[in-house]
Amino acid sequence: RYDKLAVRYQATTHIASIDHWLKRLT
Repeated sequence: RYDKLAVRYQATTHIASIDHWLKRLT
Protein backbone atom coordinates (compact mmCIF):
# COMPACT_ATOMS: atom_id res chain seq x y z
CA ARG A 1 0.00 0.00 0.00
CA TYR A 2 1.21 3.46 -0.84
CA ASP A 3 -1.48 5.44 0.95
CA LYS A 4 0.85 7.03 3.49
CA LEU A 5 3.39 7.80 0.81
CA ALA A 6 0.78 9.35 -1.47
CA VAL A 7 -0.65 11.50 1.31
CA ARG A 8 2.82 12.61 2.35
CA TYR A 9 3.72 13.46 -1.25
CA GLN A 10 0.49 15.38 -1.75
CA ALA A 11 1.00 17.35 1.46
CA THR A 12 4.57 18.22 0.48
CA THR A 13 3.46 19.44 -2.94
CA HIS A 14 0.65 21.45 -1.38
CA ILE A 15 2.97 23.12 1.12
CA ALA A 16 5.53 23.82 -1.58
CA SER A 17 2.95 25.48 -3.83
CA ILE A 18 1.67 27.63 -0.95
CA ASP A 19 5.24 28.62 -0.07
CA HIS A 20 5.88 29.56 -3.70
CA TRP A 21 2.63 31.55 -3.85
CA LEU A 22 3.47 33.45 -0.68
CA LYS A 23 6.94 34.29 -2.01
CA ARG A 24 5.38 35.69 -5.17
CA LEU A 25 3.04 37.89 -3.13
CA THR A 26 5.77 39.61 -1.13
